Amino acid sequence: MPSTWPGRCDLRTILGGVALVATILLVAESATNAELLRADVKNARFECPGKDGFKVALRNGRGEGAPGELPSEFYLKQVVFGDLNGDGTRDAAAVLVRERGASGWFTVLAVLLGGEPPKCVASRWLGEGLPFGTVGVDSVKVDGSTISLVEEFFGPHDAHCCPSLRRRERLKLAGSSLVRVGRPEPLGAGVHRQRE
Repeated sequence: MPSTWPGRCDLRTILGGVALVATILLVAESATNAELLRADVKNARFECPGKDGFKVALRNGRGEGAPGELPSEFYLKQVVFGDLNGDGTRDAAAVLVRERGASGWFTVLAVLLGGEPPKCVASRWLGEGLPFGTVGVDSVKVDGSTISLVEEFFGPHDAHCCPSLRRRERLKLAGSSLVRVGRPEPLGAGVHRQRE
């Protein structure tokens, strides 16, 4: 006959409690790892290889260009996560903006593979085929192993403050390069707005 004394529990109740605590700890650890990875990107050393390579060490999302180059400042604009190389590890696609004083700003997409510390394996300066390059990225997301982004750029009559045109571009990691998937898709005019 089971005891009704409040201090005693049967085995099912104990196992249920252990399972609940384990689930709570697992969810908390996953959330902590996601935040740590975001913090790692904000404080990462980007030493990206290849023809579009660049070097910068970020601290809280900002950093100065490598010594010996023209003076410039980088800042992290956006970061999204996904498995970009198919190894089951969470990777990052980071959009950085490089400002070079009066000569303008330039946007680069960099892929950091997960690990300790994250490692930049590929980058691509955006705006290929545009007269003034890409001046902003409206949105970026990862769909499977494809990075999809909406780029903003200047139309022929736009003021320097306010790019009005947009296009969607899809990129995939191929070794140490980011390659296009298909052709960029024109999205037409966007909303005139000042650069943030």
